[in-house]
Amino acid sequence: MKSLEKGFRHLSREDKLKQLVEYGWLNTDNYDSLLSHPLINEEVANSLIENVIGQGTLPVGLLPKIIVDDKEYVVPMMVEEPSVVAAASYGAKLVNQSGGFKTISSQRLM
Repeated sequence: MKSLEKGFRHLSREDKLKQLVEYGWLNTDNYDSLLSHPLINEEVANSLIENVIGQGTLPVGLLPKIIVDDKEYVVPMMVEEPSVVAAASYGAKLVNQSGGFKTISSQRLM
């Protein structure tokens, strides 16, 4: 998997989305939708929960690179706390320097 550019966090929202399209991680329909429809419509909101009276939005950021079992991932994160993405990115950077996370599974007990 191709890594995001080092200065990804400094790009405009539109340029970030363009890079995701260039890398093949986002199709053009989703690109257009993310740029032109920042809020979900009422029909979609009503299909998600009952008694909808409004909606709010949270920003979606990216954890730009996390290595798990020798494979690179980019992880979308929807959070309200500004330090969460930065902390996760920093933690992933530290772990990635030693080869990333390794998963194991134990024998099933049931």
